[in-house]
Amino acid sequence: MTRQQKLVLIGLVLIGLVFALVMLRGGLQKGDCPDTKKCSDDYIADLEDKKSRGEQGGLSATVGGWLISLAPKVAWTNKPESWREKPRFLLSGGVPIEEQVEPDKEKPFRILRMRLTSGTKASLEYIDTDSRTKAPKLHQQPLTLSASDKPEGTFVVTRKGGRLTIGCVGLGPCAVEVR
Repeated sequence: MTRQQKLVLIGLVLIGLVFALVMLRGGLQKGDCPDTKKCSDDYIADLEDKKSRGEQGGLSATVGGWLISLAPKVAWTNKPESWREKPRFLLSGGVPIEEQVEPDKEKPFRILRMRLTSGTKASLEYIDTDSRTKAPKLHQQPLTLSASDKPEGTFVVTRKGGRLTIGCVGLGPCAVEVR
């Protein structure tokens, strides 16, 4: 081996070692609760509150964010009137709309990404058609999008489809884009 090849090999080994140490450190931690005094219901409720406000997790949230773009998307065959220019729902304040998410026999799970593009806040909820789904958290998925905190969110849509309800919070109009 030449000197240059040895340096490249040493560099790759060092990168692999650093990666393994980071993964090992993360795997040995007991979640977000390193102190046993903090492992109370109050501490766990606070963590859930942080997650609902859109605060990012750690390595898993980052990797999940990269991989979500590769997941199958929901295909809309019956596009609403408001989709002339781009796939979005235009809503007047206070009047929620319901849209049917069609089933897909080929894909057991699909991703539906939504983004608040105008307005201050929108309330969304996806309810799965199949109430016998193995994952009860997927049956009913509420989501609040806020221009200041969390403008984007994701639903997991199962094979049988479901119903999506979208409404503006407050009196003003809002627009929610499908990504």
